[in-house]
Formats: sequence, C-alpha cells, structure tokens
Amino acid sequence: MRILSLIMVSLCLGFLMEPQAAEASHPSKPKNVKNGMASGPSYAKRKDVMAWAEKLAKEQQMNEQWVKAQLAQAKFIPSIPKLILPPKQVSQKNWAAYQARFIEPKRIQ
Repeated sequence: MRILSLIMVSLCLGFLMEPQAAEASHPSKPKNVKNGMASGPSYAKRKDVMAWAEKLAKEQQMNEQWVKAQLAQAKFIPSIPKLILPPKQVSQKNWAAYQARFIEPKRIQ
C-alpha cells in the first residue's frame, strides 16, 4: 500500500511542483524524448522535492534513500498539466445555440 501511495504521490508531484527549467523550454518542443515520451529534468535536483521525500519517509516509516531514489526517477512532462487542467477561461454559454440543437418538440414530449 505504501508503494502505491508513493507512486501516486510522485505522479501528482509533476502537477504541483513544476520545475524551473520547464519554464525556459518551449512546451511544444521538449528537449528530451525517450520512447515517444517527452520528459524534463529529474526531480532529484530539486531541493524542495528531496526535503519533501525526507519528510514523507519519516512520516511513513520508509527508507529515506529508497524514497529519494523513486522520486529521482520522476520527470516533469510539460504537456501533462495542459491535458488535465480545465481551460483558463470558460467561454460564455450560448443559450440560443443550445436551444436550437437540443430543445425540440420530440424531446419535450
């Protein structure tokens, strides 16, 4: 159960802690591409991530070096947050277009 929790946390880590290097790179042209997957820098170089790994290891009574090694394998993929986050601006709904498409006598009956 701990391993599953750690895997889920490391996957979510990319969404919460975007590496500074990703801001400098162009999102549509990733620097590293392996097996068809674009990847950014390893989280092993992030001090905040390693500090969080230490805290997690202590709280969950896990081997600290193992936790750090697992998180070091995680890489930030710039395209992922764009795919899962809602759009920044929600367009105003057009009632007339909706009504014309879906509200018809057959449906009302």
